Amino acid sequence: MSSEVKINGFSLYSIDIHKNAGAIERTAAVNKDITNYAKELVAEVTESERFQIFKFNSGTVEIAATLNSLAGLKDGSWGKACKAIADRLFIKELQAQKKYHHITNLRNGSLIIIFAEKGNNHFLIIAKVDHAGFLEETSLVHSVGLPDNNRVQKVAAFEALKDCTVGIDAISVSDSNSTISDYWVSEFLESKPENESFVNTAKSFGAIDALLDRKVKKISGADYWTLRNATLAFYRTNNSFTVDGYVKAVLQDYSPEDSSVVMKDLIYSVKKLPKSKNFDGQFVIDVDGVKARMKRTVPLITNLDLNIKGEIKNIRDVIKTGEDTGGGKFIKIYTESGYEEFSGESK
Repeated sequence: MSSEVKINGFSLYSIDIHKNAGAIERTAAVNKDITNYAKELVAEVTESERFQIFKFNSGTVEIAATLNSLAGLKDGSWGKACKAIADRLFIKELQAQKKYHHITNLRNGSLIIIFAEKGNNHFLIIAKVDHAGFLEETSLVHSVGLPDNNRVQKVAAFEALKDCTVGIDAISVSDSNSTISDYWVSEFLESKPENESFVNTAKSFGAIDALLDRKVKKISGADYWTLRNATLAFYRTNNSFTVDGYVKAVLQDYSPEDSSVVMKDLIYSVKKLPKSKNFDGQFVIDVDGVKARMKRTVPLITNLDLNIKGEIKNIRDVIKTGEDTGGGKFIKIYTESGYEEFSGESK
């Protein structure tokens, strides 16, 4: 059971770049519902495995200095600093919209800044939530506001001390997009990734491969090779990695050949890998990071090995196992070129 969340500081601003209205404070409207919304948001952010660690370009960049001025929540420092953060996001979104207007339109939304206590930990969270349309239940009038589901689109989370002082060594960043928006990290936060894409790719694939080896291969070789093959395909065909994206694409709907392979347990273990194996839960994939691990050699008999160099399309249809009438076990590989090589037929 997750720890109770206590909100110690809260600010809410509307960000509407299309009306050029600036960052408009909505904190005066705080009530029980929005407080509960904030608590649920904190729980969602702090329990998620979808994140990438960034660092400020320096300790003197504007956003870092502004965050440090939040300390203590006294003498109006919270309100002044939050307004400065909201104004900065408004300007950076205006600039991003101008730069990328030919390929996208940034959505209007709200900036939520929260200082929260959860268990023995304190967090400062900056979250951008895109507005969503809905019909009022009684009037049936169309309105726009904060969504109940998919609350968070962009997040920067910091571990903080009790007085709200934040360190500048680590920013946990997440984005509902497959890749983290450049304007959010480079312009607004003035930060850069702690780990390179190559490192994240190599660590994550290695951790998943080792987990499949421990939890699947010892039970079912057929399921291991199918899942490993699908994992290779995921890394080769996707530009970015998220834990939930990998689970959905490879594990979620997989039906194991051996019922002893418990997919629920495997998925749970995969979701814990980023923190336990020290890689980010969201990053851009660098396929070079898996090339060294793609190859696997399977010993068959003396002086004969099966070399698997990478992903095999429809592996279950290409490699099959069997046992002849005399009890001899064999593998069957469907191959035109291999057949011609060993059949003795003329090419």
